[in-house]
Amino acid sequence: MKDRSNTAQVEEVIKGWDEALYHKDIERLTTFYATESITFDVGDQVTGRKSIQSLWEPCLPFFGEHIGIERKEESLTVTESMALFTSYNRLLGMEADVDAAKSWLRSTVVFQKIDDEWKITHEHVSFPFDCENEKPAYILD
Repeated sequence: MKDRSNTAQVEEVIKGWDEALYHKDIERLTTFYATESITFDVGDQVTGRKSIQSLWEPCLPFFGEHIGIERKEESLTVTESMALFTSYNRLLGMEADVDAAKSWLRSTVVFQKIDDEWKITHEHVSFPFDCENEKPAYILD
């Protein structure tokens, strides 16, 4: 990834991640994570690149042929060795017509430059929580 700015390199990793997700290529998706990455997902917390596969594989049957991703309010901050990417995300292609499938998710992704490659070291995806009603507070358009 030499000869390009750090920001361009991180943007390339994000694009590659999106493409792997779109094609449901979970094996490729895992290559964007550091060996000992930590992920706090909506339903579970996992450690390690191999665990990413265990998060995604049970979800695949709920989507059609492809899984798209839509983002808004994106923010990317990059230094020489670390990057922080935040956004609201919505997965596209879920076959169920329920609020959870239409809601925006909050996402924070931390990248670290390891052996001259940008890898995801921490990822946090969540719904806001409505404490009064004890349920997710879906963000719908």
